[in-house]
Amino acid sequence: MQEDLIYNSEYIDIGKEIEAVAIKQKNKNTWLGFCKTINPKFELLLIVSKYEKPYVGYINKYKIIEITQTTVKASNIIAFGQKNITPRSRMTYINKIDDFLSIDISSETQRALPLKRYFPVLSMISMFFRTKSKLKHPTRFAILEGLGNPSEKECSEILEIYEQLKMCIHTNNIEMFYQEFDKLRQTTIYTRLNSFKKFLMDSFEKLEEPIGIRKKGNEIKITNDIKKRILSDIEKEKLNWANSEHEKTLKILMDKLKEYKYIPEENVLIDCFAVLKSGPAIFEIKSITSRNELSQVRHAVSQLYEYRFRHNLPKASLWIVFSEKPKTEWLLEYLLNDRKINILWIEYNVIVGPSLTKLIK
Repeated sequence: MQEDLIYNSEYIDIGKEIEAVAIKQKNKNTWLGFCKTINPKFELLLIVSKYEKPYVGYINKYKIIEITQTTVKASNIIAFGQKNITPRSRMTYINKIDDFLSIDISSETQRALPLKRYFPVLSMISMFFRTKSKLKHPTRFAILEGLGNPSEKECSEILEIYEQLKMCIHTNNIEMFYQEFDKLRQTTIYTRLNSFKKFLMDSFEKLEEPIGIRKKGNEIKITNDIKKRILSDIEKEKLNWANSEHEKTLKILMDKLKEYKYIPEENVLIDCFAVLKSGPAIFEIKSITSRNELSQVRHAVSQLYEYRFRHNLPKASLWIVFSEKPKTEWLLEYLLNDRKINILWIEYNVIVGPSLTKLIK
């Protein structure tokens, strides 16, 4: 069958996009199709959505969702594995991949730990390779693309060893577990997971330069229509990096984000940006005293809404990180409940505040 999958110099596989023409309707949502890159030995079945109205000669693009001995099924229905991986899942996947890659079977310290600690990691890793045969896994194609489209043989080999590892965990057979894990290391799993991790990292939202600002080399060009207002903000708020409280607060925040494996970024306007498990987040740092507390909050609120708009991040959560706890009684309720802005502050060089759990979840 393997040689039949190569036709007109094209190799067909799960997730490959093809252009096909509808030839004959077989039932309500299935049409017999033709594609010049698919061997005529296979019956090509096109599964269409209820909103699509094909006709004889209708041409559209589809993704291959299943290959059997006699048929190739293709569809453009999003339910068949065509959803994107969410930011929360991306962070979970990256953490599990890191956990797996850090397993060192030669380490006496790790060997002393109970085998059951490996089960959640191995279960997640096995799920990646099971998607090859999971017709309706919602993010099937994104996972396979990230893994570099492993073959059926590769996936089967890895999953077979996983089943042995799972049995070893249940029976607490330590010696056999490490023997099987050594076999796993000799497969393509490390190459595939490193590829997947890079794919996940590259798919994070990037902090681009905002509307109205152009960069040439290291020189920032500010367009005339916003020059006075933005330059004023930059002079007052952004170019004052010598302010020790601002720098200290920013450093503590960035260290906290890195501790949870987030990647903090910054640009000419935004103090800090990161993609949390819940999605993109914009942070504004404010050094406050009893005298300037309210004015700093007013600045922060207006800046955050502006930055979210100008960076085209409508779903980004907004955060203010204060150098100390605000003293105005109604301020927290106003920001958290009325403005839906998350709040953190620094106490004894530690980041705290009512929104901390949202940061680390």
